[in-house]
Amino acid sequence: MGHENRRRRGGPLGRSAQPHRCPRKTAPPGQDTPASDGSVADEVIDRLDRQADEGWVRTVAEKARRLGELGDGEYRVVLARLEQPDRTWREIGELLGLEPGTCAVAHSQGLGKLRVALLCRHSHRLGGRAALERACAAAQLTEAEERVFRAIVLEQRSDYRPRGWQTALRGACAKVAPHLSWN
Repeated sequence: MGHENRRRRGGPLGRSAQPHRCPRKTAPPGQDTPASDGSVADEVIDRLDRQADEGWVRTVAEKARRLGELGDGEYRVVLARLEQPDRTWREIGELLGLEPGTCAVAHSQGLGKLRVALLCRHSHRLGGRAALERACAAAQLTEAEERVFRAIVLEQRSDYRPRGWQTALRGACAKVAPHLSWN
């Protein structure tokens, strides 16, 4: 089954329908592209930020940064994007002293890390373990992704770190997130 046949639903820090490619917008010559790629992830983060308790997404990002799961640059870019969603990558880069491409990459990587943090430590906001189990079953995970997701997210095992676990976990969380609903 190809990715094009899957039905995607927006979920916490969800992904666009193109799971392995970053959508690119083109702009007329001389104009910059918007910071948003129009993905479900941007939409859901905006919704989470509006619906959640004051600063909840920022709190998740801050905790991930304190735990070393989110780099300082990723944290700064994600927060800048949350605070100024209509700004272009060039404008965000100027505010932060970074290149536009660096901002886009940091944002993309930061979202992946925030998905993991959200599913690992804030599952109560997503319907709890039962909702995560249903979403895991609905997502089309590889064997490695399912093993890592079950061990680290569902069983909360801190000792399970096989080779390639971070990549598998980020991939699994990206596929599971669209099957979850915000509570």
